[in-house]
Amino acid sequence: MFRIGKIPVEISPSFFVVAALLGYSPHEDLVELGLWILIVLGSVTAHELGHALAGRTFGLEPRIVLHGAGGTTSWTTQRSLSTSRRVAISLAGPCAGFVVGFVVWAVNALAHPTTNGMSGASALYAFVLRNILFVNFGWGVLNLLPMLPLDGGNVMARLLDAATGGRGHRPALVVSIVLAAAIALAAGLSVLFLGARSWLWPTLLALSFLASNWQELKRFNALQRGAGSTQ
Repeated sequence: MFRIGKIPVEISPSFFVVAALLGYSPHEDLVELGLWILIVLGSVTAHELGHALAGRTFGLEPRIVLHGAGGTTSWTTQRSLSTSRRVAISLAGPCAGFVVGFVVWAVNALAHPTTNGMSGASALYAFVLRNILFVNFGWGVLNLLPMLPLDGGNVMARLLDAATGGRGHRPALVVSIVLAAAIALAAGLSVLFLGARSWLWPTLLALSFLASNWQELKRFNALQRGAGSTQ
């Protein structure tokens, strides 16, 4: 564990294992794989710092853990926050990635108008640039999907709570289940019938979200039935 300012950060070994699996390709050498892992490490850390710094602004004490599923920012102290502040904290993560991606893109545009057709060190530079933009922009957009436990799903849940007087958890789970099932089906068909191996990870990720939200919905319904039977 280490600290970035006053924010404790813990990195699980599973983070590096999954990052290596995501970046592995028979066409890439160990240098490119190592650079990919560093890009993912820096980008996910920046994303979680976005959440953490937004939380600190509102009086929370954040703690960051990087793990095989990405990263999680939790709070060592709890405070009652308004819906708008909770939404701001959720959006701060993807926005931090967008800022990182834009700064890198802008610096490259000024310093290197083109990276096409380069070889050697320049090709390695192009590899780093391409993947920084992909992770920060591409994964940032993915994170905004209205599906728990993604940031977009958390925003959806907060807004549904505000609109229904605190009864937004169940509809948020239902929307998450439907969307996860649709993505898993589309991605899985792409893998099976089009040979799109790059869609294998999205398929597995969507299936894991489908399973976790389904289990949470079952647990929530059981609690609701239990609460109703005691009244």
